[in-house]
Amino acid sequence: MDQITKMNPLMLSCPSCGAPAEYDIKAGSCRCRYCGALSQPEEQISLVEKWRSVQQGRLRQEIHQVQGAMFSCRNCGAEIAVMEGEATGSCAFCGGALVRREFTNSDAFPELIIPFRLTLEEAKETLTHWAKKQSGKKREKVLKNLPHLTGYYLPYQFVRGTLDCEVSRDRSAKRFYCSGYVDRVAINTSKQLSNIVLDAIEPFDWSESKPFSFGYIAGHRVKMRDITDAQLVTRVKTEVERDYLPIVEKTMETKGVELYMRNSALVQMPLLLPVYILQQKQMQIAVNGQTGAVAASFNEQQDSNRFWFIEPLLTTLVLAAVTQFFGKSLELTGMTALAVALVSFIAFGQDKQTHFRDRILGRKGSKTKDKGLPEVVPVFREQIKGEWQPVKVSFFPLFRVIRGVILLLLLNLSPLLLAMLMSFGGNPDGTPIPLHYSYLSIWLVLSIPLTFIIWIAYVRRDIYDHPVYHLILPNGKLKRVTPDSMKGSWKKAAAEIKGFLSDLLPTSIGMMFSGEGLLFFFLLVVLPVVMFVMSIVLMLGG
Repeated sequence: MDQITKMNPLMLSCPSCGAPAEYDIKAGSCRCRYCGALSQPEEQISLVEKWRSVQQGRLRQEIHQVQGAMFSCRNCGAEIAVMEGEATGSCAFCGGALVRREFTNSDAFPELIIPFRLTLEEAKETLTHWAKKQSGKKREKVLKNLPHLTGYYLPYQFVRGTLDCEVSRDRSAKRFYCSGYVDRVAINTSKQLSNIVLDAIEPFDWSESKPFSFGYIAGHRVKMRDITDAQLVTRVKTEVERDYLPIVEKTMETKGVELYMRNSALVQMPLLLPVYILQQKQMQIAVNGQTGAVAASFNEQQDSNRFWFIEPLLTTLVLAAVTQFFGKSLELTGMTALAVALVSFIAFGQDKQTHFRDRILGRKGSKTKDKGLPEVVPVFREQIKGEWQPVKVSFFPLFRVIRGVILLLLLNLSPLLLAMLMSFGGNPDGTPIPLHYSYLSIWLVLSIPLTFIIWIAYVRRDIYDHPVYHLILPNGKLKRVTPDSMKGSWKKAAAEIKGFLSDLLPTSIGMMFSGEGLLFFFLLVVLPVVMFVMSIVLMLGG
């Protein structure tokens, strides 16, 4: 019991000796830094539950010696706890009237609290300094309502533990499965306040957390949790997914990622965190009562995938540069760039998915003693020989990029390479025939758009659907592997192409004897061959 009372429930502890432990995501267990003992995530949950039980028993004894009151808002349902004699006025969240009652149930209070470090005057000074850097209307609105800034201990749910996720990315039908670990995630459990705004004022210095005592709330207000157990489950799932999403995005090499938490073993514990709140119509501002970090929402949204145009823009510029280098013609370069830009921006614009998120304005707070935890990279898992194994996933390794560049160069420069081979010994004296490189542009007019179409329609999607996998061995080394789901994938693709051609061939033969068929045959067969041969002949001096 003494080990339980002395433990810090926010940190991993060894069930055997009580020393700090750390989580090994590859092994899926916690290892003690002192005695080396291994423990499962479920054992950590059991330890925290025992600590909570001891703390709740202490609070039940303490509440009989405390004089306080609970106020409920008739309008929004917010519940505020204050010590006896504290002024309350109207509801700070909606302006509604408050109804008073005694509080006698200690179970309504969390077991942990982080005390205020900033005074109200310091918080107002911080917010004033931040507001003066904003645009006119926002600045005026904040400064006008500054007297309404109020300090609250807000209800949060502390979350730490393991999770299994299903991950998908834009422009791919494949589903990925990974294991992850989250720690020190604080989730707001008040329905009147924005989760995203409160997330933006983190982190808190967890080293300053204390076992809750009613003495800490003297002179302050306590916002009680007012969401149901079912709503709490949903909010925890949503917030954990959102908190872990940026880490997964790094691995997936894109912002266009959807993440779904399938299973979890999470330590959860309610606690109170110090926050100054200023809430008015179309405006919600939070100031971290410990670090001074500021976050504000003015009911504006932005697309997290709003920079989708960078890829088609860079593609257009690169292809225009290649055309100018070989064609030496601004007119040809302009026409090629225009054609590529039209195709690329339409293709990428239709293919992109919009991910709207609230636009949050913020200011970082002072550095805390808690430097945070090292980022736990997700471990992806694939079935290999019938068993789920840890793997490293990569989409654009160096060898794949080099291979793609070589193939695309061969497609675009093949007339030049053939012309160079044919030019050797072409003169009567045995010297090479001088080439007229500018005529390569005849082929590039067709090959560059064709290259781009192949990249968008096939290569790019194939890269996302068929990433490179390396098995993570017990010693940490990597071994290239092919998951069970990808075995035979090329045969399936070939079968699909064969089926498509089988359906297309009879139709094409029938069309050959019609006007549309002749045009189809000319554009797809005759014209490319003529442009290919003409480019070679003219480069050789024709």
